[in-house]
Amino acid sequence: MRVPLKAQIVLPLAAVTLATIAALAAYQAGTAARQAEQRIARQIAGVTQALAGSTFPLTPRVLAQMRDLSGAEFVVETPDEIGAATLEATAAERDALAKLATPADAAETAFATTVQLDGDRYFHADVTRREFGRRDRVHVLYPEDDYRRALAAAAWPPVILGAAAMAAVIAAGWWTASRVTGGVSAIRAQVDRIAGGDFRPGDPPARDDELGDLTRGVNQMAEHLAQYDREVRRTEQLRTLGQLGAGLAHEIRNSATGARLALQHHEQACPGDADQRESLEIAARQLEHIEEYVQRLVRVGRDQPEGEKTNCDLAAVVREAAALAAPYARHLGVSVQLAAPAETDHPATAIANAAAVRQALYNLLVNAIDAAHGSSAPEVSIGINTQSDGAVVTIADNGPGPAAELVERMFEPFATNKPDGAGLGLALVQRVADDHNGSVAWRRAGDHTQFTLKLPREPCPDC
Repeated sequence: MRVPLKAQIVLPLAAVTLATIAALAAYQAGTAARQAEQRIARQIAGVTQALAGSTFPLTPRVLAQMRDLSGAEFVVETPDEIGAATLEATAAERDALAKLATPADAAETAFATTVQLDGDRYFHADVTRREFGRRDRVHVLYPEDDYRRALAAAAWPPVILGAAAMAAVIAAGWWTASRVTGGVSAIRAQVDRIAGGDFRPGDPPARDDELGDLTRGVNQMAEHLAQYDREVRRTEQLRTLGQLGAGLAHEIRNSATGARLALQHHEQACPGDADQRESLEIAARQLEHIEEYVQRLVRVGRDQPEGEKTNCDLAAVVREAAALAAPYARHLGVSVQLAAPAETDHPATAIANAAAVRQALYNLLVNAIDAAHGSSAPEVSIGINTQSDGAVVTIADNGPGPAAELVERMFEPFATNKPDGAGLGLALVQRVADDHNGSVAWRRAGDHTQFTLKLPREPCPDC
């Protein structure tokens, strides 16, 4: 049977506490009742003793004063006449009183007997006294209702205080248990999310206790699992990419080689003007670019490094990438502006594999051209900024920017929202940046999207 944690915490503590409070309240109530009973008994005993030793006449006025002082009723029984009384007693009731046996010690047996007079019950005690040479018997009657009210008045305060203490203990225990189980429930909900594949860390804990430590530990676990999931997914993507590249490389290489030979044969057989030769050269470079792209795809899938890195002129590599992308930009009607490197004390050079960097820049340019296409005045700008530790190439477009659902994974393989896209361009750019110990980043600046590729000036000892 399932027992909630809240009940497991509250019930044992509440049971022990309630039993203790109940026992204390009962003891206090019993003690108060006994003290009230003893007080009344002493009061009646004092009255009877005072009557036993008195010689003054017991007139109705005297008896009324005694009743006001003691709370008891008095009936005087005389041998030859009806004595005074503080209550109306019929002849039959007086005869019943007269027949009651006189206790041996009235002071000790104030509540030994009870009697009913005029519909009310009384505790009975009596005392014999001498007055003017005769023996009178005085009946002292204490109302049973007054006696029980006095006991209740003495016993109820401890009971009420005990009940209030019980309620306070239960409320405090329930609040404490709710606070503990509430934290546990939040942690359980987060663990359920993690089990379902949602590795986002929860809110930082506001409490500094064991549950707070547990929450922080679960958040750390979620971060580690998220990183592990990304690594596993990336490994699977790269493996798939390698298999895809290996399968296509042979066919594409053969086709590109045949196309390049055909272009060379056409150039030799049909020499044309300078514009034709330029177009043929661009086509030949594009074929070489396809072969390089396929080879790089295979290397990325097999997690192989790029080729040899040298101190290359980054400005020249940027111009080559822009020339490769120019026909595509003209076809879509996008203006591509190449800014000259700023005049600085640092040359626009970097330790890099020129072919790999050209490929990365070409991918960024094609993405920027696609993004700008459709704008009222589509444009793409390329800039080079040299720094003391390297060079930064910035490619900006005035397109709408990346889709929100791709922002977190745009540099992962196969991440794309283009109907005809493969999602490999930015993944290759990220690979080139990592292989050169550089970085690639993006940001939205006003109505422009900027991608930056930073390459180091000094060689990386581990690259």
